[in-house]
Amino acid sequence: MNALLFTVCVALSAGAAETPGTVDPDAFQYHAPVTLGEAPQGFVRLMLTTEILDKLNPVWGDLRVADEQNRTVPYLLQRDTSAYHALARPVYGVCQGMTVLDDGTKAFLVDFGEPARKNRVDLQGWMHDPWPLRVEGSSDKQEWHGLLDADYRVQARLDAEGALSRWLQLEEGKHRWLRVVYAADKAPSANTFTMPVLADYVPDSRESGLVLAAMTRVEPVAASAAPRPGWTAYEWAVNCRNLPVASTRFVVDDPYFSRQFTFEGSDDGKHWTEICAGMLKRTQWEKHAVDALSLLKGYVTPARLRLTVNDGDNPPLSVQVPELWGRTGQLCFDISGKKTIMLYFGNAGMAAPKYDLAQSVKDLRLGSLPELKPGSTELRPPKLPKPVEKPVYSPPYLLWGIMAVAVCVMLAIVLGAMGTMTRAEHKEQNSQGEGK
Repeated sequence: MNALLFTVCVALSAGAAETPGTVDPDAFQYHAPVTLGEAPQGFVRLMLTTEILDKLNPVWGDLRVADEQNRTVPYLLQRDTSAYHALARPVYGVCQGMTVLDDGTKAFLVDFGEPARKNRVDLQGWMHDPWPLRVEGSSDKQEWHGLLDADYRVQARLDAEGALSRWLQLEEGKHRWLRVVYAADKAPSANTFTMPVLADYVPDSRESGLVLAAMTRVEPVAASAAPRPGWTAYEWAVNCRNLPVASTRFVVDDPYFSRQFTFEGSDDGKHWTEICAGMLKRTQWEKHAVDALSLLKGYVTPARLRLTVNDGDNPPLSVQVPELWGRTGQLCFDISGKKTIMLYFGNAGMAAPKYDLAQSVKDLRLGSLPELKPGSTELRPPKLPKPVEKPVYSPPYLLWGIMAVAVCVMLAIVLGAMGTMTRAEHKEQNSQGEGK
């Protein structure tokens, strides 16, 4: 998946080339310094933070990277908006037959060849009917540890169409052998349990690189946002906009319920867009409380989220702040010859740059590059307009003096001209007298 996302990023960046120029810091509201430290020269990756994402425009077009001389540093942006998916590390096992245990239950022994880290198992069609009584793991076939999470068995049944519905969730362990135990009267036939068992490892949200988005319960912006009778609305302000969410889990304190819901997003609290709709469930099975409250759907966080629940004739649910897990994205750029790096952002009208880096980084894998971390986000001072220059004050007497000098000069010019004309007339008269 990482290789695919990287290929998409490279393809997008190669769409048009742009000669790197300079970055005008005054065009942005925020900046964050990047500490190079002991990072080697060459390409590095920079993980974005929720603090940075919250300040970006919706298309992430206002990210700019600059060096110590404000020269543009071209970058590749990896932005993953897909839903959460399991990290597949499959290990195939071989069924070695069925034995009857001391308590009369029937167990199928599966050998994976070597100890493998796994926390879920696919029984290849034997999961739903009949259900295993328990699943145990061992490293020596002498001491067995219970691995089956009974709650998840019912979760799979409640969410039969879900992405993880075909799997039994196990307590995490590293074992070579698994023992799938059935009640004596519910075990499948020995000659039919012959398909390999596939074990896999599913990391939790933090281990998958997801970050938790903080939210705060708020009141509706307008009275018109009140739900119709029989429905209850729960509204939250998201502290980080623009975060691609991969997994959402609704948190409800009530013991048992099954209610229709609608989940919506809005940037102004007045105009709402539906994200998804479905059923919130919590039931009881074999004395266990089992729920279906997780939402594996990709979307980008708006300023507000609203959950509307159809209570019918029941009291409203005790709904807490949902858990939103998302991916912040990362940048890849070259720091060769750079002394300092600054990240600029915060310009609502700026479009995404297009850098021609495809040929330079086509063989790189982001996960193998040295990782840098941005510093604290700082608000840039506003660009102040230049003060209007005031005319220099001139005392009145100085103006009159200048006017007097101008008048004298003009008078002198007029008198000089008149004198020249008078002399010319006299000269002409004298010439005429001599001719007579």
